[in-house]
Amino acid sequence: MSNGYLTREDAPIGPETWKALDDTMIQAARSVLTGRRVFFT
Repeated sequence: MSNGYLTREDAPIGPETWKALDDTMIQAARSVLTGRRVFFT
């Protein structure tokens, strides 16, 4: 995930740490977010 607007390269942590943070945040979001499919016929 390469997002220039996050300026991750300026942070004093490495890519492995960013990967762990991203995975944790995605997992947390999935546990509280819901989605619905609406089908129109």
